[in-house]
Amino acid sequence: MAPGNDDFSAAGPFHIHSLCWCDPYQKRAVMASLVKGVSVMEKDRVKGRRGHLALAPLWWKFFGFELESEIKDDAGSMIIGAIYKFKSTDCGGTVSSLQVQNGPPSYVFAFRGTIRTTMRDWKDNFKCLCHHLHNSYRFKVAKEKVWELVSTLGPSRICLAGYSLGSACSMLIGKEMARSGFILETYLFNSPFISIPIEYWISPKVSRAVDTVSSITKFGVAHVVKSLHGRPVLDSSFMALSKWVPHILVSPYDPICSGYIKYFERRNFMKSKGLGKLENIATQNSYKSLVSDALKLGWDFEPVDILPSADLIINTDKKEGIVDAHKLKHWWHPQTRCQSSSHSLS
Repeated sequence: MAPGNDDFSAAGPFHIHSLCWCDPYQKRAVMASLVKGVSVMEKDRVKGRRGHLALAPLWWKFFGFELESEIKDDAGSMIIGAIYKFKSTDCGGTVSSLQVQNGPPSYVFAFRGTIRTTMRDWKDNFKCLCHHLHNSYRFKVAKEKVWELVSTLGPSRICLAGYSLGSACSMLIGKEMARSGFILETYLFNSPFISIPIEYWISPKVSRAVDTVSSITKFGVAHVVKSLHGRPVLDSSFMALSKWVPHILVSPYDPICSGYIKYFERRNFMKSKGLGKLENIATQNSYKSLVSDALKLGWDFEPVDILPSADLIINTDKKEGIVDAHKLKHWWHPQTRCQSSSHSLS
C-alpha cells in the first residue's frame, strides 16, 4: 500500500473543520479514522517509523483524542487495537470548534482489519470463517480490555469500532457486553457476514425463494430439535441482544459484508407476508447450531453475524470492484451516499 494512504493529511477526512457529534456522517468519519489509526500504528511499528516520522497520531489527534493504550497480541508486539480517550480539540489544534450535542464518547475501543502481509491476521480470518473467532487470543485480550473499562466506568461513554476482522471482533465483544446488561454504542465497518453470496449468480426472485425455503426449514427443524430436548424455541441469550443496536456499515458491492443487506431484507419480506414470528425463530438459528443440537455434538462456536437489532447503513455508491468496495476510506469520504434503516424483531 502506498505511504500516502497512511498519511492523514493526504488521505484522511481533514476537510472536517467543525465537528458536530449530532451529524451521523461526522460520527462515522471519526470512528473510521480512529480504526484507521490502529492499522497505521501497526505499520509504523513494522516499518520503524517513530517520533516525527510516525504517521498514525494525526488520525486521532485531529479529532481531539489521545492514545490511552495499545492493544497487542499474545506475543506482545503486534498491535491489533487501541484505546482512545477524548480530551479536547487542543490535542490536535486542527478542528476549529466542537459542538457537543449528544456528547463525544469518553473512550473508544478501535480494532483494525487485516494487514495482508500479516500471517496471524489470516489465521484469525480463518477462525472467523469457521465461527471460532471467540477462541482467538485477539478476541480474548480485546474483550478483557473492554471489560476492565466498562466495569469501572459503565457503558454510557464508551464506544466500540472495528473494520473487517476487527469489526467481527467488536461484534462478539458487543454481544457479550449486551448479554451482561452493558449496551455499548458500536460502529462495525464492512463486518464479515459468513454465507455463500448466491445472489451474485442467480436472479433476485430465485434468491428470495431459496431464502424463504431456508427460513421455513430452520423454523421447522428448530421446533423439532428443541422440543425433543425440552428447550424453549426462542433463545434467551439471543433475545438479550435486542436492546443493543450496532451501526453496521456495508456496501452491496462487497461480498464480505453485503450479506447483512440480504439478511435484513429477508426479515422484512417475511414480516410483510405475515411470517414475522417464523422468521424471528429462523433468524437466530444456523444450520450448524441445529446440527450440533440435534446430534448433541456440543460444538463450540459463536456466529458473528446473527443478531436481532441493527442500524444498517448502506453505501450506495458504485465501486470499481470488490477490493475497492471493501476499503475503509469510503466511510469518511464527504461525497459518499448512504441509506440508513433500523431493524428489530418487533
